[in-house]
Amino acid sequence: MVGYMQLHRIILARIFFFTFLLIQAFCVAAQVNTDSLWSVWNNEDQSDSSRLKAIQVLIKQVYLSTDPSLADSLALIQYNFAVECNQKKQMAAAINSRGVAALYLGKYEVSKQFFQESLEIAREIGDKFAEASALNNLALAFYSEGDIDQAIYCFTKKSVITEEIGDDNGSAQTYINLGVLFTSQGNIPKAIDFYHKGLRAYEVLYDSANISIALSNIGSIYYEQNDYENALEYFLKSEEISSAENDLRNASIACNNIGETYTALSHFDKALKFLTKSLQIKEQLGLKKGAGTTYQSLGKMYQKQGDNARAMKYCVQSKNIFEEIGFDEGLANSHILMSELHMSNNNFSKAINSGKIALNIASRSKNIGQIKDASKSLYLSYKEIGQTSKALTMHELYVANRDSLYSEENQKEIIRQEYKANYAKQALADSLDYIRKKQVREWEHQIVLNKEQNKKNFLYAGIVFLILIGFLAFYGYWRKKRANQIISSQKAEVELQKLVLGEKNKKILDSITYAKRIQAAILPPKTILQNSLKDCFVLYKPKDIVAGDFYWMEQKNGKILFAVADCTGHGVPGALVSVVCNNGLNRSVREHGLTDPGKILDKTVEIVIEEFKKSEEVIKDGMDIALCSLENNTLQFAGAYNPLWIIRKNDNSITELKGQKQPIGRFHNIEPFKTATIQLEPGDCVYLFSDGFADQFGGKKGKKIKPSGFKRMLLDISGKDMQEQKSLLNDNFESWRGEIEQIDDVCVMGYRHTG
Repeated sequence: MVGYMQLHRIILARIFFFTFLLIQAFCVAAQVNTDSLWSVWNNEDQSDSSRLKAIQVLIKQVYLSTDPSLADSLALIQYNFAVECNQKKQMAAAINSRGVAALYLGKYEVSKQFFQESLEIAREIGDKFAEASALNNLALAFYSEGDIDQAIYCFTKKSVITEEIGDDNGSAQTYINLGVLFTSQGNIPKAIDFYHKGLRAYEVLYDSANISIALSNIGSIYYEQNDYENALEYFLKSEEISSAENDLRNASIACNNIGETYTALSHFDKALKFLTKSLQIKEQLGLKKGAGTTYQSLGKMYQKQGDNARAMKYCVQSKNIFEEIGFDEGLANSHILMSELHMSNNNFSKAINSGKIALNIASRSKNIGQIKDASKSLYLSYKEIGQTSKALTMHELYVANRDSLYSEENQKEIIRQEYKANYAKQALADSLDYIRKKQVREWEHQIVLNKEQNKKNFLYAGIVFLILIGFLAFYGYWRKKRANQIISSQKAEVELQKLVLGEKNKKILDSITYAKRIQAAILPPKTILQNSLKDCFVLYKPKDIVAGDFYWMEQKNGKILFAVADCTGHGVPGALVSVVCNNGLNRSVREHGLTDPGKILDKTVEIVIEEFKKSEEVIKDGMDIALCSLENNTLQFAGAYNPLWIIRKNDNSITELKGQKQPIGRFHNIEPFKTATIQLEPGDCVYLFSDGFADQFGGKKGKKIKPSGFKRMLLDISGKDMQEQKSLLNDNFESWRGEIEQIDDVCVMGYRHTG
């Protein structure tokens, strides 16, 4: 069962390192002033470059890791603006950010398309740093899909660029990445080579966090070769550095490594101590992949002690986590361990089932370590139940992959690379300056040689250049002529479509404008409002040409009935619903003679539901409403969701009568509406309204006014004349909204009681 533990170690290193790279590559840890950046972006007086840089920082450092969908939308805005400004560097950055967002969301094919497009722009403008970034991210996308060969190809091309431009940190990251990828393929010599390259580079950069990672990965190779003493030495160094730097992520990985190594050495008390510490850190940081891996480590530890029940418990926990997050490699390991445990319990059918699942996953990703362990488990299980043909097939598969992992060449390569690493450390410590001087002399010599060769090359190139110029001039003229013909044809087609679309839009707009006249006819005229309520106002602001909000008034038996209603939706759909609901109120009063607000709403519910029943489809539309009845000083109120606010004269607070939490329309458990009665005094102000005013976004931070803000406005202006209140409310609303679009219909009715 040693093979499982070795592969388990490799997977652990890969889980952490690529998580670390994603954080490092995409979301630079920095404190940013979000409001300040938004201010720069929204300020058209700022230069185009400043605005693009501001939104780029917002995307990379604020939204990519917290809200990838929003980051993608912002990156699209950045890209379109960069196109307008013809800033190709920012175009490449925006497309790269969209690729990262898609990668976070698990859309690997989409992310690859974005990274490829970003790569092409970077090459076009000769931006080597952007080209290296696009290649890095493209490699991560291939890795996330399990395409290791393509990931290696992209990282190799990136390493050439980072070495060329002197990006030491980028080169170091790429070396470690390549080490991880070659490890997963079982190419131990190349893995060791790249790990040591990365370690040496990070030692020169004094990068403690990445030195810790490199030590951990080198230790994993020793672990894989059963050299637990050397593996433990590297893991302990990694843990020591991480703890000293308070680097919890690396510390959690190192503790897991140490725990697994102690398990291999049968030091179970020490193993449990370090594995428990690792699990606590990972759960504290919310590292699900890492926690799943540590559960596997605990399961393996208990398996080695012969406690299969506890081992299975931890194994199932790891399997559930990996299924939840869709991490196939970890899931394959869980099924390998479960297969071994079922086999120990003589439950060979379950052992075979888990082994098949593990082998299927490992075969898709070409992970020879997992293929080896899964095929070994299946071989032993088939052998026990007497299926010799299947057992032989699995045994052959097991031996082939085992030999690939434990070849003599790999063992020798570890010794050779360890010697090279020790020598390189000493050389760096004693003669770094000498190496730099030697490089300078070599470069100077190479420059002299290049000058001579360049003279010859220049002559040859001149001749070829003149021939090419002649050809390109003719070809360019031909292409330009052809392109002009195509453009002229397309322009004519666009103009024609524009005319057709304009005519259609005009007809639609004329129809909606006429509908506005029809809707206006159902609203009570201002003269009737003023004659009935005397001192009142209505602030009516449809979001579109027609609205779902409306105000209503009737007089019956000496009572003045008035209301503000908010129908489902806005625009044309809302307006259609408002006609049905307005008709329901009119019929409740005019046909049925009702004046009690609660009874009016009950009857209106019946009428609205009856009207909508005529449709073949189930219609759940309706309205929210605040309805009042006024007779002398007595005010009665009933509401569907919407409340009634009263500000008493010389009072600095609002009395609220709440509406019932049910609409006028279809509802699962509708109850009779209740009527509330209150006595008004001269000077009292009564307000009815829809939710459009309080829900409007705006202000400095783009937030809602909210009911609390609406209340403060009313309290501030309640002592003023009603028409002045209307004007102030409108001014406050428009000032708050600013450049932000009105999101809903607005209807506010105010009335001051005169006795």
